[in-house]
Amino acid sequence: MDRIYVQLRRNDAARRRMPIRIRPFRSDFAWFAREPPTPKRRCDTSATEVNSHMQRFVLEKRFNTKRFLRKLHYHLLCPKVPVHPEPFKGPVLVVGSAPGSHLPEGFDDRFRVITVNGSQSVTKRWGIPVPDVTFMQFRQVYGMNENAREVRRVLNGERTRLLYVMRWPESRRRLTVGLNAFNYSYDRLQTISRYERMALFKKATGVLNSEDDLDTKFSNGVTAVLYALTNGATCVVISGIDPASTGHVYNALELTRHHSQSDRDILLLLSARGHEIYTADPDVAVATGLPLWTEKTLAAHLASKAATAIQIP
Repeated sequence: MDRIYVQLRRNDAARRRMPIRIRPFRSDFAWFAREPPTPKRRCDTSATEVNSHMQRFVLEKRFNTKRFLRKLHYHLLCPKVPVHPEPFKGPVLVVGSAPGSHLPEGFDDRFRVITVNGSQSVTKRWGIPVPDVTFMQFRQVYGMNENAREVRRVLNGERTRLLYVMRWPESRRRLTVGLNAFNYSYDRLQTISRYERMALFKKATGVLNSEDDLDTKFSNGVTAVLYALTNGATCVVISGIDPASTGHVYNALELTRHHSQSDRDILLLLSARGHEIYTADPDVAVATGLPLWTEKTLAAHLASKAATAIQIP
């Protein structure tokens, strides 16, 4: 028994003298921030053009704590992409609040309509009383700045079928109380977290964007475009979404937009990836290079859709 005890003591002492192997710390986090494979494109676009619009979203700068933590939380949470109750089966019109918006040519019941913040005041003038989806920034509910007050003023007494409130930080009860305060009603109410928006961006573009600086943040109008594309829209027509404009159609504050360049890059990236994105505003078509939606565009889109339906057995 004593021999066994002595041997155990010797083994324990030997283990204590063994050097501890420490894995080197990888400061670049390449395992975590690696670029996902580029999805197949349906249009004939050069890789150089796609990469030029993608660069700001995939180019890793020096180590950033905020970026690392957001991507870590994303992978731990495994957020799901927001899903529409029924997939879109035709064109989707996304309406923003920039001045100079136009109702797309050939607009009819085949279109589904998505509004952003106070742009429902525009669609109401076009004879569209209730949009299918509305995206609302969370500060519009209780915010006391002039723009938030103007949004609540134009939405007072209005209704939408599906309301998404972006990045709501408090309880659902406080959200419903805030919406009831300006008589805004809805058939369904959902919230979208920061990480669900990251999942939406990744599904549409193939890139994980943590939005950790002004160069990578994007507007709720672009979020609505991503939502339409990931939920089956055959094409997306934007109106009142002008990255180069200032101000909003429902007030005279002339507020500048903080995501002008990133919004333009994302829209061009999506178009270069083969997604059918058009604008109904001639000035935006000239400024951004997006194709202008016309009657001929509608006819070509319907013909392409019919041909695709015939090919499917």
